[in-house]
Amino acid sequence: PDGNVLPNGNFEDVGMGSWVCAGNCGTDHGLGFAQSGQGNGWARNTSGWNDIHRTVNVVPNTVYHLSGWGRTSSNPHDGFFGVRSSDGQVLGEVHFTNSLNGYTHLSADVNVGNNGQVDVYAGAWANASCSAGALPSMTQRRPA
Repeated sequence: PDGNVLPNGNFEDVGMGSWVCAGNCGTDHGLGFAQSGQGNGWARNTSGWNDIHRTVNVVPNTVYHLSGWGRTSSNPHDGFFGVRSSDGQVLGEVHFTNSLNGYTHLSADVNVGNNGQVDVYAGAWANASCSAGALPSMTQRRPA
């Protein structure tokens, strides 16, 4: 199917909805932290891996285009925006080690392999703050 397979990717629905935390994460609404609109998702801590993620249904053996906006604090250690299988295998991601001053567009084309469900995530290894506002969308890539 065409279109975004990731409902509430922009965090406009108040609360976590289907988003889940690994470590310390959450959502804000109406606090002025969003890239656009009112919603913002975030992951931050002083130790360990922290992300905000959600499971989406996909068509196996299909390439999807993952796109979104991210920003970090001034001291990112290792930040990631990507897609992984339900058992944690990274299928594709954007890795950033430098600060994302202001919101920065991030994108990747990801083949989901034989998976019918995948997790979309934004996160960082601690000593950083990763904010994901108006993030993300995931659409099926049309053949060229």
